[in-house]
Amino acid sequence: MRKNRFFTHHLLLTMAVVISIGLAHTACGSSSNSNVKADTHQVSATIDEMLSQIFKDDEPGAAAVAVKGGEVIFRKAYGMADMELGVPLEPDMVFRIGSMTKQFTSMAIMILAERNQLSLDDDIRKFLPDYPTHGHTLTIDHLLTHSSGIVSYTNLPEWQELSKKDLEVSEVINIFKNKELEFPPGDRLHYTNSGYFLLGAIIEKVSSLSYAEFIQKNIFEPLNMSNSYYGFHSKIIPKRVKGYVQEDGEFKNAEYFSITSPFSAGALLSSVDDLVKWEASLHTEQLISSDRMKLLFTPFIPNVIGPPIVGRGWEVLKFKERKMHAHGGGIDGFLCYGLRLPEERIYVAVLCNNMSTDYRPEYLAKQIAAILIGEPFPERKSIQLSKDQLKKVLGTYKFGEDIIRNILIEDGKIYSQREGGGKIELVPASEDTFFILGMFVHITFEFDENGESTAAVYHYEETEQQEKGLKVKK
Repeated sequence: MRKNRFFTHHLLLTMAVVISIGLAHTACGSSSNSNVKADTHQVSATIDEMLSQIFKDDEPGAAAVAVKGGEVIFRKAYGMADMELGVPLEPDMVFRIGSMTKQFTSMAIMILAERNQLSLDDDIRKFLPDYPTHGHTLTIDHLLTHSSGIVSYTNLPEWQELSKKDLEVSEVINIFKNKELEFPPGDRLHYTNSGYFLLGAIIEKVSSLSYAEFIQKNIFEPLNMSNSYYGFHSKIIPKRVKGYVQEDGEFKNAEYFSITSPFSAGALLSSVDDLVKWEASLHTEQLISSDRMKLLFTPFIPNVIGPPIVGRGWEVLKFKERKMHAHGGGIDGFLCYGLRLPEERIYVAVLCNNMSTDYRPEYLAKQIAAILIGEPFPERKSIQLSKDQLKKVLGTYKFGEDIIRNILIEDGKIYSQREGGGKIELVPASEDTFFILGMFVHITFEFDENGESTAAVYHYEETEQQEKGLKVKK
């Protein structure tokens, strides 16, 4: 894994942004416009400096866009679109957006509801009469809000092989429809691709169009999203980017999967330019009424357990005490994330064609958003520790009743590994503090009077929550 760092120059640029924003508030008259332009230029330079440190010219990279006050203030791409042909990325290129597709699927449902062709309260058997609901009433809104209890087909062990086969919509549904519900509909929230796959089937049934045709005619064309598509493999799509993974330090082409696999849960392609048009439409009534638009961003409150963070096609969260609507996506060779701070008219999208990147689009998008509002996250600085110093924190730590994390060393690097999960590299900031690349998480260790570690505390910086694990004595 590469160790990209935010350098001192980035910190100085970030400080300059905060200072210049503060000065802009005191400016008046004709000088205010020049200050605004200077601020915008400085913010853009800060974002560019950060991303330039992360993405290399000869490796897969990313395209990013930042909007503030409804105006694009940053738009740039980094790295390679096609490593075999040596084609660099450009910001108007087309990426797979994975589960960001769900934003468009939920909008399609709202458009049909606007036309009185369905209701969110409709039992799904009105449109899919053969679907077994196991004695429960299962509504369209349960599918939209991830509260259906239906197992996600992408988590089933048989799916890895089936994902490479071209299947009909009904054949994919047959894979999961007879599985027992994980909980009664409405009781909990649990992310499931199956729910959004079923929504695609309902869209086709109600509209008498294919899902791809409906999205094209009712969303992409009205919004002039000319670089957005359903991701057919056989179709010639201008400026389509290739996706990559990295294994043992070597980049490889992402594996093939059938486009019937993600369907309405993740099959769409788009560009950062088109996503700006998409987000701008959410402030208007171009596609649906304002009342129905509000439903997209109204949290669903489950009956029994779970925080109300899920709207319809969007997560509804807080970001530095501001309202935030966001969603990401991950699909073979690609990662992406888009967030909006609606009250500030801020939108950030990062599309990446390297599924193995240390710096995930969610992390980068939030870093950019923090710069835009003048509240950047503190810079992290790494140090070198000796093997003996690293050994002081090694061991097994127990969090609560059932979470075990091991801190271990391999090839001179230190890792955290949750039992049953993969290893995550830790980067030392001091002898007792470590951070994780591309995540808003740092870990501090506590020691006894003999210098032996006794506990590990995971600090989740976005939510200011902590999780403490006690060291398991051998």
